[in-house]
Amino acid sequence: MPYDIITVTPTLDTSTYAANDVLFTSTEIKLPHSKCAVTHISAVWADIHAADDEIILMFFKENTNQLGTINDAPNITGVKIAQNVLLGVSRINSNGTDHALDVSDNVQAPVLFANFNVNDEGEGETFAAPVVLVQGTTRNTCYVQALLENTGGSTTAPADSLVITLHVEY
Repeated sequence: MPYDIITVTPTLDTSTYAANDVLFTSTEIKLPHSKCAVTHISAVWADIHAADDEIILMFFKENTNQLGTINDAPNITGVKIAQNVLLGVSRINSNGTDHALDVSDNVQAPVLFANFNVNDEGEGETFAAPVVLVQGTTRNTCYVQALLENTGGSTTAPADSLVITLHVEY
């Protein structure tokens, strides 16, 4: 099977986010094929507070409805999620430790995130996300929206500071 790497840079609000806010809404993913299986997800976020955050990515076939207003609580209904055609959900985090590339408190340090799961023994392990991305009405395109599960205080970041990398096969 052929493989490809897709990068997505969503637009973030530059104000302070709180726990469980909408991190970003409908960001286009250009697919190399009409259907792609996600094998790995990672992200780099230029934010010194992000090491305590988890990002819940929701992949949709269509761009019909938003999770809600960016930097506010989600307010989407189940009917609207169904209209978007939910393809899958993946949670990425920094595994509960500070993965900052620069530990200076005075610098916005990039933080590394990866998809994460808990095995039967309760120990963390990385895994291949069970998500298949499928094109919607726009050829070779689907969409991602995200919630921020903040576990360590408030998060503020530049608008283009989050880069998500999807490894896919098709």
